[in-house]
Amino acid sequence: MSASRLSRTQMRTWLTEYMAELLGLPPREINPAESFESYGLDSTGAVGLSGDLEDLLGASFDTTLAYEYESVDALVEHLVARQLVDEDGIR
Repeated sequence: MSASRLSRTQMRTWLTEYMAELLGLPPREINPAESFESYGLDSTGAVGLSGDLEDLLGASFDTTLAYEYESVDALVEHLVARQLVDEDGIR
């Protein structure tokens, strides 16, 4: 495993802060279990998220990623399952 890969917790924080910045909210107001749709994430935001994750993780994603994995928590679990993000405590 690469020492530079993000952990589950780091990825969750990154996605929460990303959504907060995109929506103009404080990060503490983003509930990682709530759906992206409930925050009003539109198709432009979903495409941007996919592209920014590609840049961050060096992997390819469908532009529908935010619709397939509908919350921060669901998306993080998907990234862990794809071994793009490390389990916490494993480096």
